[in-house]
Amino acid sequence: MTRLLSLAPALFLVACFGSHGMDDGSSDDATPLRDMRVHNTDYGPWTPDMGPRPRDGGPRTPDGGRSDCSPRRADVTCGTAPHPSGIPFELPVSIGGEGECYCGETVECAVSLRPSPTGEVVGVDLTTSMCHGGAICDACFPYIEGSCAMPALPGGDYPVWLNGERAFDLEVEAGDFMGTQQCTRPAAPDALDCGPVEWPPQRIEPGEICHPESVFTGTRATITVVDTCASCGQQPGPCTVTVDETGIAPVLQVETTRTNTVCDVECPSFCMRMEHECVVPDTLAPETYYQVIVNGVSFGTGITVGTFDGGETCAGVAIGG
Repeated sequence: MTRLLSLAPALFLVACFGSHGMDDGSSDDATPLRDMRVHNTDYGPWTPDMGPRPRDGGPRTPDGGRSDCSPRRADVTCGTAPHPSGIPFELPVSIGGEGECYCGETVECAVSLRPSPTGEVVGVDLTTSMCHGGAICDACFPYIEGSCAMPALPGGDYPVWLNGERAFDLEVEAGDFMGTQQCTRPAAPDALDCGPVEWPPQRIEPGEICHPESVFTGTRATITVVDTCASCGQQPGPCTVTVDETGIAPVLQVETTRTNTVCDVECPSFCMRMEHECVVPDTLAPETYYQVIVNGVSFGTGITVGTFDGGETCAGVAIGG
């Protein structure tokens, strides 16, 4: 199996890179959190000794949104989890992926809360957009980085809808804790357009995996997990890669799932191949070998950080691994 490998940031020239803004979109069944738009503001007289001039948020539409933005579902969220309870926090989101190329674009994110009839928060709606800044660049990057400004939430697990579709669960924990580095790729959008997928997702039994043998420091690698016995009514669910450095040897713990469509479809009885793309945090320690474990199964593979030899390793029951 041959796959396109992640390119390390060190291979690129200095480039224009996206930051993030915020918008105030909300779904029909969500309560807007607050006005999170970036407004053009008259800052009054300015002199060089006042520091950098405040940044212009770009052209605006009459409703306050950026005129150069269009809805675009975030592809991954990478950071430290669980998230702290009782205080506001930033939830990182990224648009892009392996083999993609961006320069100068930015991410805007709007946050709304779903209340129960008694007022408790029972879910979170995120609406992400990609904005085009028209920058002139010498090179590009596979991801546009942004973040969503989250309010203070009580401890618990919160279902998250991303641009209107169920995507993943957000873990918020009370008390003092040390979070771990992880990346979560949201559940795939409903390809059959039948409405909400069934939740919770099902943990798969991985049949094969493929990933780079080595990556440069600061690179987000991609681990491809193959479900060798999926059906036509299923699609990839959330996939989370967590960095576990608590044992004798560091491990990348991969947890991947699949969801069932609510479509009334008749699928053939034979197994179908389904690939899950799982993203590795770019915070791995240099000169370190990380063993890869997928849903509790070791295929005897790992990723070495600090170099890049262009090799890929694949293992699994279908190829004698």
